[in-house]
This record gives sequence, structure tokens and C-alpha cells, in this order.
Amino acid sequence: MMNTIKTTEKHRVSSCKTPFRYLTSFLAIILYLSVTNNLNATTLRSLALGDLVIESTYIALGTATAIETTRQPSGRIIRLVTFDVEQHLGSPGPKQLTILLLGGTIGRETQHVSGANTLRLGQTALLFLEQPTTQRNGELLITGMIQGHFRVITDDRTNQRFATRDVPFEGILFSNPAADSLIKGQAGTSTFIPLDRLIEEIKRLDRGE
Repeated sequence: MMNTIKTTEKHRVSSCKTPFRYLTSFLAIILYLSVTNNLNATTLRSLALGDLVIESTYIALGTATAIETTRQPSGRIIRLVTFDVEQHLGSPGPKQLTILLLGGTIGRETQHVSGANTLRLGQTALLFLEQPTTQRNGELLITGMIQGHFRVITDDRTNQRFATRDVPFEGILFSNPAADSLIKGQAGTSTFIPLDRLIEEIKRLDRGE
């Protein structure tokens, strides 16, 4: 039933099928680590939902309301996203957050980082966010790279909201068998989860249940 949802947002998932693509993804991870300059600021392993909850400073549902593209002294292009929070799950936090994303375009130069997160202006998302000690200006990173980024989309027919992400769900999301039944599908494909059910599961895990 989930795969027949008509939504207001199109989504595509690409898979790494060649050694070159695997190498590109590996180099992207190394770049991510060099930007944070702190190996504890992210993780290279598959994260279950419970891991994302434990390792995140904030878990926030909100909308990207501004994006500033800038260049670091090292020459790397980054984007600073202003994220207006609709709801904090777990620990309370400010109503507005600044999130650092890798890559972007300045003039005729574009830097693209495979596997990095993309937040478009006006996009609503549920984000798991961590605060690295090396980010002196308070910018947040998305926990586990794309694993901590759930896009929120709306069914045009029912106005019900769903969450989805561009990373395989199978075997890495829910540890609760009842919740796991929500996300059955082929690995590598986007799967829709009712947003309220996902929020309920996050709150349950945050309570330590």
C-alpha cells in the first residue's frame, strides 16, 4: 500500500554498482571526517534507529528556511542551512538551528560530495543532529550522514505525512518487530513510514523502553 502513495515530492535513489562509485563514496566519507576534524563526530557503521537516538544532540522536525553557501579557508564549499523547528523529539532545543552540509556551488565551481545530505530550501525533514566539539560556531551535523535524514512528504489525497530516506531501511532501522513491519521492502528503495508512527517509535526509544 505504501508504494502507491501519491506525494508532492519526487525522489530518486541511486545505487553504487561499480568499484569507482564505491571509491567515490569512500572518499566522500574521508572528506566528511576531515571537515569535522573529529572522528567521534560521525560514524561509518550502519545505525539502527536506537543508535541515532542515543548519538544525537537534537532530534528535530522542521523546515529549511534559508541556505547560505560559503567557502572554508581550506577551499571546501559548504552550505549553512537555517532550520526552523516545528517539534523537538527528546531533548528540548532552540526553535532555530544551523546545520552544516558539505558541497555546493559558488560561481562556476561546484563541489559535490557523494553520500552527503541535501536539504532544499523549503523542504520539511526529520533530522537527527549532533554537535561536534570542533564546530566553534555551533553548527550541527546530521548524525550518520544520510542515515539521520528523513524527508517528510505529504499524501495529496489524505494530507497524511510520511517519512522516507535515500538509504536502505532493511536491517538497520527498527529493533521493535511491530515497528519493523512498517518498513518491509527491498533494500535500496525509498520506503514510506507514517510520520506519526516514526515519531512514536523515536519517543519510545528516547524513554529507554
